[in-house]
Amino acid sequence: MTVRRAFFWAAGGQILSFLLNFASSVIVARLLTPTEVGTFTIGSAAAALCTAVTTFNVGAYIISEPDLPSETMDTAFTINGLISLGLSLAMLAGAVFSHTLLGSAEAGHVMLVLSVTPLIGAATFRPATMLQRDLQFKAVTLINLASVVVGTVATVITAWLGESYMSLAWGVLATSLSGAVGFLVVGARHNGLGVGLKGWRAMTAFGFRMTTITGAATATARLSDIILGRMLGLYALGIYSRASGLANQVFFNVYGTATRVAFSQLSKDYRERGELKTSFLHSFRLITALMWPFLVGFAILSPVAIHLLYGDKWMSAALPLALLLLAQTVTLAFGMNWELFVIRKETATQTRIELLRNIAGLTTFSIGALFSVGAAAAGRILDNLIGLLFYRKHVQRLSGADSSEIAQVYREGLALTVAAVLPALLLMIGEDWDRRTPLAAVVVAVMAGVACWYGVLVRLGHPLAHELTLLARKLLRLQPSQGGAR
Repeated sequence: MTVRRAFFWAAGGQILSFLLNFASSVIVARLLTPTEVGTFTIGSAAAALCTAVTTFNVGAYIISEPDLPSETMDTAFTINGLISLGLSLAMLAGAVFSHTLLGSAEAGHVMLVLSVTPLIGAATFRPATMLQRDLQFKAVTLINLASVVVGTVATVITAWLGESYMSLAWGVLATSLSGAVGFLVVGARHNGLGVGLKGWRAMTAFGFRMTTITGAATATARLSDIILGRMLGLYALGIYSRASGLANQVFFNVYGTATRVAFSQLSKDYRERGELKTSFLHSFRLITALMWPFLVGFAILSPVAIHLLYGDKWMSAALPLALLLLAQTVTLAFGMNWELFVIRKETATQTRIELLRNIAGLTTFSIGALFSVGAAAAGRILDNLIGLLFYRKHVQRLSGADSSEIAQVYREGLALTVAAVLPALLLMIGEDWDRRTPLAAVVVAVMAGVACWYGVLVRLGHPLAHELTLLARKLLRLQPSQGGAR
């Protein structure tokens, strides 16, 4: 599968998954209170904290390996299985002592249900990893989409039946189980129970670095939730969770999809040609051109979005949502750093960077949490600015791009962002940031922004304009055959 087809499959499925999750979050927010959402959040945060501590991400090791003998896969399967078992036991222990650790016995019920999911993931490690390594994103997308449908239905039904905060836990479990069935069936040729420890030292060293890099980031985020919940209460945590959940849905469903495909392609290019610069710059330009305007525009319209989607009881989430979206905009300025460090086998360097960055990030968030939810969210902006300072030079060095090429990507992204968000910004200023700004006026401002954004894309000769043109032509070619079939 070509990288373009892989991206469109992954992106298409991710968009549908996002829409389903988004619709579910809107319905659940109408059914549950901020305190109920906060209860699930602190329980799932504690479970995710266990995950972060034991996350080796050996799947990335398998994907990036030039050669893959069966012994290497057996070792990865064994290590992943042992870690998953340890993780489940840690989550069970956390469930028993949840009242002491989290100040909420109800959070223990959440952890108890979630403790099963690592074992489910271990069972699907082989097929899920190999399908991604082989760029089989059509199969991966369909499986993930089906599991999201099942999980969404389970969450909404159980919330409607009065399961309160536990409805969110049942939805996670249903998603995990249905996804496991899909991977085991579709990737059946990759299934196996072979175990071994050949080459475990190199894989374990890689895993420890991944724990520090990706695991530390997850741990920092989850510790932040626990700290906020303990300092400001479960109601405030529910408000922050709604803001961060929406921001992360938007960010990771687009950025996560793009970088997952980019990682596979960058790994392939480096294995075959020993070169990353061309693919990196192309991916970086596409991501910033799409994501910067979207994130900033969403931040500007956050009061209207929260009011329309969740209602007045969630309006306190508008300010932290806007600040978190702006923080993610900063993140994109040093995007794809993880992929570069993994492919270049320099995860030891990133380990040191992430350790310092996460200490700084947790500190800024905790200081903000002393005052308010908004101040805590503002700490995320400072955290990502520190990340930009740490990573900027490394991204240039590892990608092979020079500073002028990176600066050009920034200039293009800034021009596209200003063009896209200016109509919405002028509207919200004129309406004094009123959450009841007429929807028709918002739609007109958004459409005007999209038109201006596309005009600048064409004027710049940006590769995203070319990709959009190809997509439009493909869709137009489908119309006659579909019409004839009817």
